[in-house]
Amino acid sequence: MKIFLILFAFITTSLLWGTDYNAIGFNKYKKKSFKKAYQLFLKSTKENPKNLYGWYNLARTTYILKGKKEIDNRCDISKNPEFTILSYLTKAAEIDSKRVLELLKRDEPMFNGYKKKEVFKKWKKALDIDKTAKFFIKNRWVSYMNKFPYKSYSFNKDGNFMEENIMGKKSIIGSWKFKDKIITIKFKNKTETYKLKIKKIYFNEGKNYYFNTLLEPSKDSKKSKFVSLILGPRYGDCGEYNF
Repeated sequence: MKIFLILFAFITTSLLWGTDYNAIGFNKYKKKSFKKAYQLFLKSTKENPKNLYGWYNLARTTYILKGKKEIDNRCDISKNPEFTILSYLTKAAEIDSKRVLELLKRDEPMFNGYKKKEVFKKWKKALDIDKTAKFFIKNRWVSYMNKFPYKSYSFNKDGNFMEENIMGKKSIIGSWKFKDKIITIKFKNKTETYKLKIKKIYFNEGKNYYFNTLLEPSKDSKKSKFVSLILGPRYGDCGEYNF
């Protein structure tokens, strides 16, 4: 009789509220049935695209199943699990980025390896809610159209805009100020303004996307020194210096 009541309650709850595939998947996850868990998490996001935990659990399970395997062609982003995981984390962050940041701070032995990857660290900067002058000072930027020899750029605390070459040599190429989400860079012969934007970068024929942090010219990009400066991961033509 007791078993019948439990079964009746489960069926009634499922009919009224729908099956919680994420919860069932998490039970499989705890039992290390990762392939079954993955399918259930995937189903949970299809049933409810606003299921933050479903997307987050998809990211974790994808890393466990595919993240430690050798990647045959890193340029094929659609088959690169590092970017698939980013797309799942981005879906979760769109729902509640603050909660995702809280989840990412947890010690997760089976997911910590991914958190150490540069592609993840760069992506996570898009979730940084403290977009003050300090945000620009503590980060190194690269040009969207970066070419060999590799160069990176930084905003130092003294107001200097710095260029660094592949050998690590730095030189001052301008000065900068930040106000109202606008960076003003004064070069030798002209002054340019760039606006901070968080953009979706699409891949896999537009089926997936992830967040990227960019500084884009406020005016005509053809006359600006940079098409944009970026923090997040980018392959583009798969030039290693754009990653």
